[in-house]
Amino acid sequence: MKSHFMREKLVEQRGQKKMSNWEFMQAAAKQLVSTPENVKERVIDAATTSFIDYQYPSEENLRPKLLYNDTRRGNTVLANLENELVNCQGFWFSVAFITKSGLIVLKDALRELELRGIKGKILTTDYLQFNDPAALRELLWFENLEVKIFTEEQFHTKGYMFWDSEKYTFVVGSSNLTQTALKANKEWNLKVTSLNQGELIYETNHEFELMWSQAQILNEGWIREYEVSYKESKKIERGIKYPE
Repeated sequence: MKSHFMREKLVEQRGQKKMSNWEFMQAAAKQLVSTPENVKERVIDAATTSFIDYQYPSEENLRPKLLYNDTRRGNTVLANLENELVNCQGFWFSVAFITKSGLIVLKDALRELELRGIKGKILTTDYLQFNDPAALRELLWFENLEVKIFTEEQFHTKGYMFWDSEKYTFVVGSSNLTQTALKANKEWNLKVTSLNQGELIYETNHEFELMWSQAQILNEGWIREYEVSYKESKKIERGIKYPE
């Protein structure tokens, strides 16, 4: 394969130029990015780096990796989600909790996708009456978004799927669509990239579509009904007694 030949040439150059491990990996990544390669081979190379040998050259953006927040180094879950959104041709989110602050930090990216005609789906829940009706209403402002509410069971998923013409990227872990989860909290999420025939992506998309088919469409009427139970739950949390 061409990429194996390229790696052999890089290994030879490494010996001649006395490259460090880091310089070798950077040179390999640049060469792979600048050369059209079969996406299947590139994904396999990336998985090899992450699971077999960290020195194995591959494209960094295709590697399975842990996403977490470390503001001191400028590393956030949010930055990774924004990068996937900007480069995708479609997406879905399946998250239990959504806050207005969580939408604010993604609003620019979502608005750009709306202008480009890139469509997405968001699946959330009324579980624990956590989601603020105001945040749900903001979702209705985006013409490119379909939003549904899963009410059948205790819904606690936290997954983000993105795709383009070549591949799928899935982020799954502990981060809800809240600003603290995306920027500050100690959160662990795993990002994996796969072809659309991959079992993990196939199974995940199937499970999402199953839940989607059982969920209720989010609209103003649904929000008004939910708002009643939401306000009652907040009264209970604050210890306010119901009037006789």
